[in-house]
Amino acid sequence: MNQPTPNQSPVQALVNRLESYLVTQNYTVDTLRHYRHVWRQLACYADEKGIVTADAEWMTQFLREHYGISDGNSLTRTQKTYYRAAGMLCDFQRYGYVLRRNHTKREIFPRRYQCIFEAAEKYCAQNRIAERTRRQFSVHLRRFVSFLESRNLRIEAIEAAHMREYFLTLEPLAKTTVAFDLYVLRSVLPLLFADGVASSDLSLLCPSVRVPARAKIPSAYSPEDIQAILDAVDRENPQGKRDYAILLLAARLGLRVGDIRELRFENIRWDEAEIRFIQSKTGNEIVLPLSHELGWALIDYVKNGRPITDSKVIFVRHIAPYDAFGKNNNLNSIISKYFKAANIYVPPGKRHGMHVFRHSLASSMLANGTPLPVVSEALGHSETNTTARYLKIAVEQLRSCALEVSE
Repeated sequence: MNQPTPNQSPVQALVNRLESYLVTQNYTVDTLRHYRHVWRQLACYADEKGIVTADAEWMTQFLREHYGISDGNSLTRTQKTYYRAAGMLCDFQRYGYVLRRNHTKREIFPRRYQCIFEAAEKYCAQNRIAERTRRQFSVHLRRFVSFLESRNLRIEAIEAAHMREYFLTLEPLAKTTVAFDLYVLRSVLPLLFADGVASSDLSLLCPSVRVPARAKIPSAYSPEDIQAILDAVDRENPQGKRDYAILLLAARLGLRVGDIRELRFENIRWDEAEIRFIQSKTGNEIVLPLSHELGWALIDYVKNGRPITDSKVIFVRHIAPYDAFGKNNNLNSIISKYFKAANIYVPPGKRHGMHVFRHSLASSMLANGTPLPVVSEALGHSETNTTARYLKIAVEQLRSCALEVSE
């Protein structure tokens, strides 16, 4: 890295190098202007305190003193910008580059509750819980921690009455959500007791909610609705070209969101007219046909819409830095945008995320008389029983199988 000039402090020199780096990452002038305001104040603060390196400890102190950003406070949009600016400086000091921004909505809880999340990590590690499920653990625990914080409850002070009060807050939620919420608590709370954090094993107070296997009916939409969504995409702009190719992969092939996010150029076998990849959920390889419709959509995006980037995945974000979507990104903002543009009515309680394309494809195939094993293979299911749950939404298919009742 470049050495600071005689009239330039080490932190200011770091700021200058960071800004030059972000320019190469296609950050806009307006974005840099917002960050520059914070960097300038951080550099001045460092000069006053005689600080020569970007360190999270003193920058946290600065954010607390100047912007009121502290543990226990939700961040405003402006505060998030300040927080991000300081984090960028710290990242660049440590790694020489900036870590990806996490778009997942987060809350900052008091440190007295951090042991709950640490216990969850410990449980997940001991039981080899998948990364996707680990994230769900965190989501459900945030609901519990928010409850504790709203009542200013210390973990060691939680009693049976408090747990019953928390259970009442779960009543409006779906049965499957409540069941998983309680499962998470039964998994984590014993560890808090074993570590001496909680005064008793609160998991004994958490009931078990039984949800019958495959009780939930998948949400599906008609072929006409699916086509209307595809037709609503503006394919004249780069982002529209990307979104159209993504939606086609989900609608025509039933790809899962994770597999679409991770799809790479080497997965497209142009000569064989097929797409071949390892499924992120099952770990099994799947080979799917590459139709002319899908092939030309991919070509259109790659040649005329995809930003210049070193990313190995096909689909990237269209804001700087031009990189892959985050692992927590379920692409719901894309599908929601085109549901609205197509004026698709969504009844209360019916889902409308990216996965409905997969459900709708399965329903359509079954309704058209496609054998269940063929549907199972097309969707990449490990077992036919997994596919069988889509029979619940293939109403016409079920009717054709009905037997007449003899008099």
